Amino acid sequence: MTDREHVTFRPGELAERLFAGPLSAGATAKRDLIRYYAVLDARFDDWWNANQLWEAPWDVIVDFVEAQGWDAVPTPADFLTRFEQFLKSPLASRIERGLLRDALDGVRGADEVDVVAILDRAEREIASAPQPPAFPDEPTAGATSAA
Repeated sequence: MTDREHVTFRPGELAERLFAGPLSAGATAKRDLIRYYAVLDARFDDWWNANQLWEAPWDVIVDFVEAQGWDAVPTPADFLTRFEQFLKSPLASRIERGLLRDALDGVRGADEVDVVAILDRAEREIASAPQPPAFPDEPTAGATSAA
């Protein structure tokens, strides 16, 4: 009996290989991750459309997620409680009341899967946002200036 081949991520080959069997446990997990993220993306879109959200209230939710330390996915009740606390904090004091209300309305009806989808999307946005330089007063390595 031969061992099943373990699949690594290679652009252009992954999807084709993952749907050809038999797969190792690692390859099966990677295949299932593709399905998992497709479900989360669809669920997020459904949540977004059901709450008729737009960018500004979503930015409030992203700010909230960025300000939290998540050891595990919170329950919907814990997510809502922490969000309400965030809205009363100095971090949210600069945000227009209408935006806070719209964001709260969106979070208020979230169930378990919605919370995972919200966290996933917000954390992806946070991770992909350009980061400011660590030391903005120092010149960039290799930079030149015109005289």
